[in-house]
Amino acid sequence: MAENTPYGRLEEFSPEIETFASYSERVELFLQAHAVPDDRQVAVVLNAVGVKNYSLLRGLVAPAKPSEKTVTELLDLLKGHYEPEPVIIAERYHFYTRNQKEEESVAQYAAELRRLASTCSFGDHLDDALRDRLVCGILSAGARKKLLAEKKLKFQGAVAIATNYETIEKDSRSIQQQHESGDAHKVAYKGKDTGDKPCYRCGRQGHAPSTCRFRNARCNNCSKLGHIAAVCRSNQGKKYNRSQGKTHKVDEQADETSGESEDDLGVFQIQSISSHSPPIMISLKLNGQTIEMELDTGASVSLISEEVKDKYLPHVPLQPTHIRLQTYTAQSIKVLGKCQVTVKYGVQEKSLVVIVVAGKRPCLFGRNWLKHIVLDWSSISHVSLAEKQKVDKVCSKYGAVFREETGIMKNFKAKLQLKKDAIPRFHRPRQVPFALKEAVGQELDRLEGCGILEKVKTSEWAAPIVAVPKKDGRIRVCGDYKVTINPFLDIDVYPLPNVDEMFAVMAGGEKFTKLDLTNAYQQMELDNLSRDLVTINTHQGLYRYTRLPFGVASAPAVFQRTMDTILQGLDKVVCYIDDILLTGVDDNDHLKTLEAVLQRLQQHGITLKKGYRSTEQHGNADSLSRLPLPHCPKRELDVDTLFNIIHMSSLPLTHSKLKAATLTDPKLSKIMGFIRTGWPQTVDEELAAYWRRRNELSVEIGCLLWGRRVIIPRKLQKQVLLELHTGHPGICRMKSLARSHLWWPNLDADIEQLARSCRPCLEVKSTMTPPPLHPWIWPRKPWTRVHLDFAGPLYGKMYLLAVDACSKWPEVWEMSSTTAKRTVQILSHLFGLYGLPEQIVTDNGPQFVSEEFCSFLRERGVKHFRSAPYHPATNGAVERFVKTFKQALKIGRQEGKLSSQEVIDRFLLQYRSTPHATTLSTPAELFLGRLLRTRLDLMKPEIYQEVERQQAHQKHYFDRRGCDRVFTLGQNVLVREYCRGGVKWSFGQITGICGPLSYWIKLEDGRQVRRHVEQLKKGSARDRVDKDINDDWMSHTTEPQIEESPDLRDETGYHGNEDQGSEGMAEDQLERQEVDTPSETTSPVPRYPRRNRRVPERPFMVSLS
Repeated sequence: MAENTPYGRLEEFSPEIETFASYSERVELFLQAHAVPDDRQVAVVLNAVGVKNYSLLRGLVAPAKPSEKTVTELLDLLKGHYEPEPVIIAERYHFYTRNQKEEESVAQYAAELRRLASTCSFGDHLDDALRDRLVCGILSAGARKKLLAEKKLKFQGAVAIATNYETIEKDSRSIQQQHESGDAHKVAYKGKDTGDKPCYRCGRQGHAPSTCRFRNARCNNCSKLGHIAAVCRSNQGKKYNRSQGKTHKVDEQADETSGESEDDLGVFQIQSISSHSPPIMISLKLNGQTIEMELDTGASVSLISEEVKDKYLPHVPLQPTHIRLQTYTAQSIKVLGKCQVTVKYGVQEKSLVVIVVAGKRPCLFGRNWLKHIVLDWSSISHVSLAEKQKVDKVCSKYGAVFREETGIMKNFKAKLQLKKDAIPRFHRPRQVPFALKEAVGQELDRLEGCGILEKVKTSEWAAPIVAVPKKDGRIRVCGDYKVTINPFLDIDVYPLPNVDEMFAVMAGGEKFTKLDLTNAYQQMELDNLSRDLVTINTHQGLYRYTRLPFGVASAPAVFQRTMDTILQGLDKVVCYIDDILLTGVDDNDHLKTLEAVLQRLQQHGITLKKGYRSTEQHGNADSLSRLPLPHCPKRELDVDTLFNIIHMSSLPLTHSKLKAATLTDPKLSKIMGFIRTGWPQTVDEELAAYWRRRNELSVEIGCLLWGRRVIIPRKLQKQVLLELHTGHPGICRMKSLARSHLWWPNLDADIEQLARSCRPCLEVKSTMTPPPLHPWIWPRKPWTRVHLDFAGPLYGKMYLLAVDACSKWPEVWEMSSTTAKRTVQILSHLFGLYGLPEQIVTDNGPQFVSEEFCSFLRERGVKHFRSAPYHPATNGAVERFVKTFKQALKIGRQEGKLSSQEVIDRFLLQYRSTPHATTLSTPAELFLGRLLRTRLDLMKPEIYQEVERQQAHQKHYFDRRGCDRVFTLGQNVLVREYCRGGVKWSFGQITGICGPLSYWIKLEDGRQVRRHVEQLKKGSARDRVDKDINDDWMSHTTEPQIEESPDLRDETGYHGNEDQGSEGMAEDQLERQEVDTPSETTSPVPRYPRRNRRVPERPFMVSLS
């Protein structure tokens, strides 16, 4: 304890008594109340914290001394030690799992919720969280029902309603107990009827039938409402008889001596019925002493004898109680009192009340303790030694049934029948996850060693495998036959037993045995013709099953039919595929049935998993006689499906995937049919949205489009929504981005729903309403005015942000230092990339008001505008981007998959490619003059790609029948004629090359013509021109004659030697020109008059080299 000082006494801090936040407040109030001078505050606080905390402070400030620190620094050091920064998830877990305790009032529960919520960072959602937890965790079902009926409920209102309901319940209980106390002595009397008749609904006394808790119960005997089977009048003389086991029934009655209640236990009556069945004993520790207590679910209270109390709990004080106990013969049992003891069972530890009675009596574990202690029922429910010996004797007689290896069924073989139109299907092996590859390989080797699989080299059928992890850590290898033989199987139809049939067979049984077949299907051999059909393709090669495999559509019916045939004629036996259930009217009949079943199984070579369980003292095992079958097991996805689900979402969605999904979508396929064949006058309501846009819908390469927006099929909408939500841009930006690429009905509503259900967005999103923005004059061109600001620290780093006022183009730079020098370096780099802006807008940060920064801008002719002090809205363009940037970075880091730089890069790409709410254009479009390519662009079908593909396809098939044809200068050829009557071919010689596929040819009559390679053949002239071609052509001065050949066109546009210049000649004239040269031979007489054309004034020359 702290000593007295001239300023009073301040107790030292003790974490067991109070929180450090509370102690820190007391220290500040102490210093203020006693007006301690500043120079003495540290000494006073160090003297008050105590020896333990002073030693702690010396270690925290070493090598300095605590006296060298201020009071605030000392308190902060202690706070960081005693109350470190809490883990939000853990704090919220404690908050959401906190329920109201038994002895806790509503006010105490509400105060505890407030305390737990103080470290959960609920923010503006604090009131909602407190209200929801109060409604869910309150003990009173009536109060919860009343709270749920309120439409607009706040936390304070919920506390008030629950408190009022709690008060009403206490008052009603007190009045009821006072009313019942006057008739307590009548209940204890067991003689003649004194007017307190038993309730006809339940048979008990002490209450009226109108208030009986069984007034709405349904009788298990006659199925009528209003009573239970124990008092049913339809039994026709049969008395309701409980099991012959020993029970202790404790009934509530009133106290004849006092009207007050004791822990709501009332007055009790104990009845005992002797039995040969051994009791169920529970081993517990009471105040550290081990005591054996008999489990009795018929007793409402737990009790111990005076002897046990004196032996094991002598120092525990005995408290008075008004509880009265009686035996079955109405003899009173002396109650000495009650004790508050600490009960420990396993890892459970509770403080509970136990009743102490006089004499030597058994210790009972009653229902009041079962509410607080969860027993290990698996250890309690056991098979007696005698029963186990009988079962072991039967099992040892048929030991072959319980051998380890998988059995081979005798006299039965499975045959798979294919349909007539079956087509073999061969699938490649699927990729096995690396974590499972070794286990899958071991399982394949084991199956091959057991003879269940055999290796093959080739097969027409092959199914990929599915590796399913079992609960014991092993792998089950199954063939995915739904992609191979299942669609072509002629499936054997055989009914499986239903629940009613199984209940009918098991009726009258007391004990039940379940036999589980080892690898059931794989015990049945396949005939040789069926084995090739069930071949599987693995990473180790091809295997085929020699036994009936899992996954074949006919397997359940084939196996069920076989097992029913094997077990035919046995009573009290039912088989459901690989599980055999059996029972008997008594133990002997049960064992006979068990032996008969094992004998049948051994005759047919079937093996089982060994295990037997009795249900006489195990209520939850007796399900077939009392309870319905358990709920359907949770479907386990195979590893390949899980892998695809996890990793396919990260792959971009292309138009080929959209095409496949569109063709399988029932709505969109119907819409595509309407577009091709015509729309009806009316459509269903679900197609109304498409009908209104019917004139704007089109189909391109299998994809449905509304204008230029792709219509997304329903099964891909969720993936597209997640793609739009990449970077968590918010509702408005998601809508803007979607309107540039895609559409489906109710798209905006789906975007809003996704954004509002995103937990990271909800946790980070600010609910503050921004103040009105001061409008700036919008620049007419990019990079005219740039807004700058710093963001951070975020995850230990600072960032410089720049936003172009015209295009809203953002730049983000990670800053190792925020000095003016470093800021100038970044701006110099930006100016080098995009040039000098006219204006820079910043706030009044020390970097921006420094002389170095201002001089840097003045030297470059850039005007510097600073916002008004404490008015960030002046620099609103970048301030809003700072908020968006912080939100995106926090959300991205919360996902835990990417680094900060990767999050920033994704965010910038999304931001720059999304239309801005102000400009209605993307920043990239205004700043760069083009759109940025994103993964969403892959969904749009491109026409040019289809055209190029078709052209390549045509060229491929055309070139198969073609070949390269090349001619050289001076080569003799046959030339196709078009203007010489019936003459189709003339002889000539190559004189020039005017294109990749075009040549100049001098004909034997002296004409000069241009032809395509398809108009030329290799050949020799009958009369070769004697004179050298080059000399004759260069010395030719005769007016050239033009031959009209309208069908000839040169694809390249090349016309002889480019050095000669032909730009003055019309292209169509060059393509039609043919030049005659003087010839000694007589030219043939033309069929039609020759057309004379004016020769261009520019000299016409053709290169012969």
